[in-house]
Amino acid sequence: MNHQKQLNFLLADDEAEVCEYISHLLSKMSYHSRSAGSGEEAMMMICESPPDILLTDMNMPGMSGLELTEQVLKIYPDTVVIAITGHKDIETAVEFMKRGGYDFLQKPISFSAMKIALESAMYRFRLKQELKQAHQDLKQKNLLLEQEIIERKWCETSLKISEQNYRDIFDNAPIGIFQASLDGSPIKANHALARMFGYDSPDEMISDVRDIGTQLYADPAAERKLPVKELMKHEGWLCTEKKFLRRDRSPVYVKNKIRMVRSREGISLYLEGFNEDITEEKQRQELFNMEMSRARKIYNRVLEPSLPVMTNIGIYVRCIPADKVGGDMVEVLQTHENKLLFFLADVTGHGIPAAMTANTLKMIFREVAETVSDPLEICRHLNRVIQKIILTDDIIAACCGLTDPEAMTLTYCLCGIPSPVIIRDGEKIYLKPTGFPLGVFDDAVYSETTIPLRKDDLLVAFTDGITEARDRNGELFGLKGVENSIGTKKHDVSSVVEDIIASASLFQGENRFRDDVIMLAISMRDEEESSSFKPFSRFCSPDKCIFKTKTKHISVDDVTDFFIGHIGEKTGCCADRLKKVKVSFFEMLVNAVEHGNLELTEFKKDHEIYDSEKYQKTYTERMQSDKYGERQIFIECSYKFNRIEISIQDEGSGFDVNAVPDPTHEDNLGKMSGRGIFLAKMNAEKMMYNDVGNKVSLVFCS
Repeated sequence: MNHQKQLNFLLADDEAEVCEYISHLLSKMSYHSRSAGSGEEAMMMICESPPDILLTDMNMPGMSGLELTEQVLKIYPDTVVIAITGHKDIETAVEFMKRGGYDFLQKPISFSAMKIALESAMYRFRLKQELKQAHQDLKQKNLLLEQEIIERKWCETSLKISEQNYRDIFDNAPIGIFQASLDGSPIKANHALARMFGYDSPDEMISDVRDIGTQLYADPAAERKLPVKELMKHEGWLCTEKKFLRRDRSPVYVKNKIRMVRSREGISLYLEGFNEDITEEKQRQELFNMEMSRARKIYNRVLEPSLPVMTNIGIYVRCIPADKVGGDMVEVLQTHENKLLFFLADVTGHGIPAAMTANTLKMIFREVAETVSDPLEICRHLNRVIQKIILTDDIIAACCGLTDPEAMTLTYCLCGIPSPVIIRDGEKIYLKPTGFPLGVFDDAVYSETTIPLRKDDLLVAFTDGITEARDRNGELFGLKGVENSIGTKKHDVSSVVEDIIASASLFQGENRFRDDVIMLAISMRDEEESSSFKPFSRFCSPDKCIFKTKTKHISVDDVTDFFIGHIGEKTGCCADRLKKVKVSFFEMLVNAVEHGNLELTEFKKDHEIYDSEKYQKTYTERMQSDKYGERQIFIECSYKFNRIEISIQDEGSGFDVNAVPDPTHEDNLGKMSGRGIFLAKMNAEKMMYNDVGNKVSLVFCS
């Protein structure tokens, strides 16, 4: 008993109550102990006076019990270390035993368990001391036989204790533990693994499963061979998530941690690892992803504006959503008085709530705009309605403007978004705020401002995703960055927007913005005075590009070059693929213009007329006329996974696709009709027409 009292005990646990409790148990057993509140404090005490027996908690802030064990045994290998673990720390306990730990106690610790563990530990300590003393004696007396007996006795005792501990951990672990042969048959399995795959016991699973690849993997060819191949050249643990099949063939998703066990010579022997059932977590994630996908689709519809096509007005809307579903929205409408009404808004926050608010806001705006076009009245109405339905911490920054092309005026209400700018002959004129953001106060006072416009004025409005872009030092891009991006060069609606976005991306060091970005550019020009100005309306988002213009303004070559360049930039298509897209796009756009809106089919069928000045005269007259030239061309290009979908629609009367003759038939080789459709169909994966025949859809694989 006196010898037992002289043993040096050290407790390491960040919970003072646990230290006090274990100290109390030790004192009842007549043992004296020291206590440390952290791994670092324990190391300091160990360096001053190394303990014979160390009891340490596994989960401590700073230096963990696992790290403490490893450090102590490097310096004082004779120390016997006992781990204190929680119920769910079995995997840590396994690692502890592998790194030289002797035994472990699970919380809450009973007096009987403590007593058994300490007696075993002291027995181990005395054996090691006796062995050391015996080694010293044997060196002096050369008693090799006695040394062999003592070593065997110590090894046998330790082996029995270790094997029992490992067996208990293996059988009772809450996660699946396994060993499997290289050819795919199970060697060992615990109860958790058997239950995970629908078996009553490990023995039943090992007996039934002859080939893990074909019986358990959902996709045997891809899933089983790949990790085994990787593990052949991988030294450590390989972590994956896989879909398996239970005994009843129902799916189970598993987080798998596996490694290759090798001989000392490096020969691959078998696989071992841990499996954790994450089926419920996976199902929740899939449900969440599905909901977010639907929310993104709804939000994308919210983003897409109506985009009217008006004489002397060019419109470009560019949307760059952040990673999360957001709350920015834009709408551009043509009023009954042929004025241009636009509304740009930014709802605070992200996610589904912000998208729902933006969607609601857009619906209310459209409803109000059917009867009211005055920006002041619109903002007042929206504030009253929105204030009652949005959350108290939601704020809607907005700008509503009405452009009158005849009077050349802009009337606007600016309520919280960054000041839009009018670019005029190198000068930059910023619009001034006129009221609070919407939804803050029910009785908020709003006002509007009317300013004169000049021909060639260019209005640029944007949400704060641009101005709040930050560089790596946290500096804001701000209105100053916008102003510097514009510079003094001549801009059109497209170049001014792209220049600002490019400058902001360069400023922050990446193309992805932290917040949603919507940019709206509106140009005011006189098409009769500026031959280079071709008014159009365009909308671009990451997965869609929409283009609208009148027939009289379209240049088939320019529009084709723009869309092919846009598709190449978005998809990275190879040159050969882009050539096929270009052929189909060009031919269908020519058909929409000449056969659809200009109705020149009969003229093109006649070689003599088509090759004469009469055709060119008719073409020019119809391009410039109100009846034909005012008809619109509508182009939409969308990107879905590895597909490119393009639709081209005209406002002509359409045609019967089935009545178009096959240009490759020997009777039609001398005829001109049907060649464009044939070329487009040959180069596209899929081509479809609507029932009327005035809209064609082309599908390409990117």
